[in-house]
Amino acid sequence: PPFDYGSEVYAADGGVVKAGGLSWQTSYLQAWNIAVEKKQPLFLDFTGVTCVNCRKMEYRVFPDDSVKQLLAQVARAELWVDKPPFGDWNSKLEVERFQFAAQPYYVVLDPRDDSVLETKDGYDPDPAIFAAFLQSALTRYAERTPSAMPAGGAWHERNPFPADREQFHVIWIVSMAILAGVVGLLLWLIVALVRQERSKRREDAELAAA
Repeated sequence: PPFDYGSEVYAADGGVVKAGGLSWQTSYLQAWNIAVEKKQPLFLDFTGVTCVNCRKMEYRVFPDDSVKQLLAQVARAELWVDKPPFGDWNSKLEVERFQFAAQPYYVVLDPRDDSVLETKDGYDPDPAIFAAFLQSALTRYAERTPSAMPAGGAWHERNPFPADREQFHVIWIVSMAILAGVVGLLLWLIVALVRQERSKRREDAELAAA
């Protein structure tokens, strides 16, 4: 896992400040809504906790000035396929919609009609190549005339996003914190009782010796 895994810093828009010092949404639905609101393409970064090449892209390629300034022009989603609360849904999105099952995998969508603008897979250490991929998507977004939204709505509307699981995840974290506190208190009480018993035995031994 990345060295800063679990030590997230949050931005004002609710995203996590990560690659390139930019805000990344970990909820597809939240990123989609931002893309619609700001009239921007939607960039999807399918990633995994144990994906070494994902970390290389995030720490070596994304921060490059040529890449960062293009990422700043899109709504950004960091979609973990192996981490709660949305891992299962993210994995389903990657496999069923884009017919791809490895990470890293990158997709740029047009939220005006849910069309795919560009895709890119795998690790490439050359920032210029990734910048060209992003620029191509931005150019296509600016030049194309959106078609009608598919019948039934966007893919995530036809495959309901588990928004309620976010609340469940928060409840789970709070529950685990409370449980950890209770366990800690019980351990403290056990240690205190053991010390008290040892102290009593020491006093009894001293009285017997006297």
